[in-house]
Amino acid sequence: MSINRWRTSGWIVVLIGLPLVLLGCSGSTEKGSPAGAPAVGEKAPEIVGQTASGETMKLSDFRGKVVMLDFWATWCKPCRSMFPHEKGLVKALKDRPFVLLGVSADDMRLALQQMEEQEQLPWKSWWDSGTHPIGNRWGVEAYPTIFLIDHEGIIRKRYIGVPPEDQLDKAIAELLQQVP
Repeated sequence: MSINRWRTSGWIVVLIGLPLVLLGCSGSTEKGSPAGAPAVGEKAPEIVGQTASGETMKLSDFRGKVVMLDFWATWCKPCRSMFPHEKGLVKALKDRPFVLLGVSADDMRLALQQMEEQEQLPWKSWWDSGTHPIGNRWGVEAYPTIFLIDHEGIIRKRYIGVPPEDQLDKAIAELLQQVP
């Protein structure tokens, strides 16, 4: 292959790859929902699935609480960078009507189990196995994706990427103030 063809191929890789990297699991903007996905202001779709330990869990079981729903994966560095703040939220809000729930996009249940144990994660996560039916239903295109759901089950915020901690904390506080 000639040097010019290598240069052209290299530019094609850069032009295609760079946007994918930039749109991946970093970024921190609140965006509209993909077609068919639940939008801010709509009722949160039910989630019924299993945790890493095989326990069946339903999203509707947490009605009456503010829910922070975190779509994440063990291989996602930005997702893991949120763990300290998320642990702090769970601890600080333990006596409030708040719950953090995860949806893990890991292909293997064992990866989720090991991360939960290794990091001592104080919240439960659904294992969204194989074809990612939960993530697909919710229109998740990047990790992390965070949804804040009010006590009535309405989606109030959607963040793609790691949201600024102060914005996340403020949004949760505002939703907690609305709980009777």
